[in-house]
Amino acid sequence: MNSSAYGNIFNQHLLPLQHLGPLAKVSSQQTWAALVLIFAFSILVVLKINAAPKLIKIIQSTYNVQVNAQLEREEFNPFRSFSILLNVLYLLCFSFLIYKINRYYQLVYTDAGSFVQFLYFMGIIIMAYGVKFIMNKFVSIVTNETKSIYEFETNCFIINYATGIFILPWLILSELSRFNPIVFISGAVVVFVLGVFVKWYRGLLAGLLKQRIGILQILAYFCVLEILPVLVLVKYLIETF
Repeated sequence: MNSSAYGNIFNQHLLPLQHLGPLAKVSSQQTWAALVLIFAFSILVVLKINAAPKLIKIIQSTYNVQVNAQLEREEFNPFRSFSILLNVLYLLCFSFLIYKINRYYQLVYTDAGSFVQFLYFMGIIIMAYGVKFIMNKFVSIVTNETKSIYEFETNCFIINYATGIFILPWLILSELSRFNPIVFISGAVVVFVLGVFVKWYRGLLAGLLKQRIGILQILAYFCVLEILPVLVLVKYLIETF
């Protein structure tokens, strides 16, 4: 049977036309997200080329206490180019991880664009770490425990550097892979949580064994400057947005 005698099969339907012209193919991937991940990966490549031995030490410090102690004994300056690049890498990865979690579960600030959400979380993280840095200086002066606070801050920086390096591959896979992104996001969250517990565990041991600080003072520090600010920030975000 010749179908041309009956015309186009879509001519006699009752559905109203929505688009008179052809539709453009729109990709669901975010261009800015790919650029952020490329920039973070570029930082890692630059560090690998220019300071590979120190980069390997930072990775080893997560599971080797002796390497971690060696890095702590070295003159540590968070404002050197090596440390600044690792801080930027950690900030980008941490902010992107929070953005991906919020984007997937639609928790807060859902009406804003994706890039605005990313910048919003990055600003909150910068502000939180700035307040924590100032409070640590204040506590070290008031309690006269400058050495202990300095060693704990150094340990936190080193673990943060390694955490940023370990999180980056999970974030790249969550953005560019065709598999379910929640699998890779969950992997990044596990790495981040392990990094936090490693920081707290080593800080607890250093306070008890090396500096002979009481357990109550250490727990008070963790509650006031590590746990309480996070709980307050989460409560503020939930109630505000």
